[in-house]
Amino acid sequence: MPARTRTEIELVDEDSCPEEFVTLIKETKEGLSLYRPELCEEGSNGTYFFFRKNGTKCAVFKPVDEEGDFGNNPKSKRNKLGLAVEKRLLSPLSTPKTPNSRRVMEIGIGEAAKREAAAYLLDREQNRFYGVPPTVMVKITCAGFGPAGSPGGRTQTKIGSLQAFVDSDGCAEDISPSLFPVREVHKIGLLDLQLVNTDRTDPNILYQRSRENPRVFRLVPIDHGFSLPPSFQYVWFGWMSWPQARQPFDASTKTFIEKMDPDRDARLLRGNLSIPDDCLRVMKTSVTLLKRAAAVDLTLYDIGSLMSRMGTGSDLSEIERMCETAVAKAGLKSMRCLSRAEEDRFFKELIPLMDRAIEPLRKTKSGLSKPKKESSKSEVEPGLDMRENCGVSKKKDDNDAERKEMCDKGDGCSSRSFKVGRKRGVFRITELAL
Repeated sequence: MPARTRTEIELVDEDSCPEEFVTLIKETKEGLSLYRPELCEEGSNGTYFFFRKNGTKCAVFKPVDEEGDFGNNPKSKRNKLGLAVEKRLLSPLSTPKTPNSRRVMEIGIGEAAKREAAAYLLDREQNRFYGVPPTVMVKITCAGFGPAGSPGGRTQTKIGSLQAFVDSDGCAEDISPSLFPVREVHKIGLLDLQLVNTDRTDPNILYQRSRENPRVFRLVPIDHGFSLPPSFQYVWFGWMSWPQARQPFDASTKTFIEKMDPDRDARLLRGNLSIPDDCLRVMKTSVTLLKRAAAVDLTLYDIGSLMSRMGTGSDLSEIERMCETAVAKAGLKSMRCLSRAEEDRFFKELIPLMDRAIEPLRKTKSGLSKPKKESSKSEVEPGLDMRENCGVSKKKDDNDAERKEMCDKGDGCSSRSFKVGRKRGVFRITELAL
């Protein structure tokens, strides 16, 4: 449907247009003169596809005023029921009923788009190690926003993240993750640890097959709106169940980790996107743990297990316990709203606690034989106990009993691969065909 109104696209808080966005913005603007934005059916927030003149997709736009259960989000229950929707923030006294609502409440409505841009900004500063699609904050004036079939004739101005559309062969939930190269999985995991991503699920990882060799995969991370939270409460990584997460980092990856500088990254995100200091402090905590753990050869799985709540209950993660102890030892009330001096005291107490938590894992690693080199197929070795491969602990306690029981029911699991996922606090195991 042609858009019969003026179309404008401006960068937000950018003095000049970075080179990688010149073509993207040009194609998007030309396409909007012919095609209206197309609302993406997936996801819980308002997300739109933009098209080139030839009708192919070129960009993904996520407006800040269509996030969460309120505002102008066409996917919110209130909008679907045709009820009037007020543009307001979540009340601190309200009780969110879904995982997305809880994460939106923690990060704040209108903040997810900034996180999308933050993921690319960090990646760009690190020579595109992660492969995040180019993303920038823009202000777009055009008609056509809203669900398909709606009038969409009113011209609106919206601010949000504009991301280059990625042509892919599918997402990680479509095939067995054991096919992915170890290094590709590690780069996704490192990005999630740096961003403290609370929404790394299989659909949020795209894959591209090499045209020369279809068995060679490249992974593309997307959907980082629930990153950089002010706490570790909702941290969860879908790749924890993948066998590659238990493989050691290679030399080049370890060099990349050594060069990470959380203070530099915090200045970058604070200055360019006004990410709150509390969120940047959580990022610095995560990266500090990552650097110290990788230095003694801990794996991605080891580090993720310290960062996430492994059970189905409400027990704190190891990193949350460390932070609480450091806060108490530093004489603080919490790790939020700290002055520079208070933050220095916090990390002075925190680092020894990190080393103490890392030491048992390091000793366990040093007592094991060196792992075999990665095979070309990156497959799980037959005959291994899949309760270890899928990240399910054999140790029976209140939190792990449910997962262990589900895994124990899998007959012949030594010759099959399973993945463990979590949805609304419940773990599920799905058989994957190799």
